[in-house]
Amino acid sequence: MQTAKFGQYKRIYRALKDLAESGIDLKTCTVEDLEAIHGIGPKTSRFIIMHSRPNQRLATLDTHILRWMRDQGIDTPKATPQSRKLYKELEQKFLTLCDKCAILPSQLDLKIWKQYSK
Repeated sequence: MQTAKFGQYKRIYRALKDLAESGIDLKTCTVEDLEAIHGIGPKTSRFIIMHSRPNQRLATLDTHILRWMRDQGIDTPKATPQSRKLYKELEQKFLTLCDKCAILPSQLDLKIWKQYSK
């Protein structure tokens, strides 16, 4: 994890350990199931589901996505919102932009990451 620059190693290790021991089926679990695991919040739960199942309508609101949304004229914080209510509001705005661009959220996420992570 350090080599891949994941950061927050202890939190991530504990979340992965707890997830592995939880018995949750990653093929069928919900965002809420994942968020019940200590250390997994809205961004991580959505990332796991969005990038492991086809055609998911979720948004991983990281700094790159939020910056891109600001560039589209949407007022966003610089960091992932901690408020679940605000997260869901911004997620809906991102999904609306996906619809306008006629692109899946996972595809736009990857496109934005490639452009903004440089």
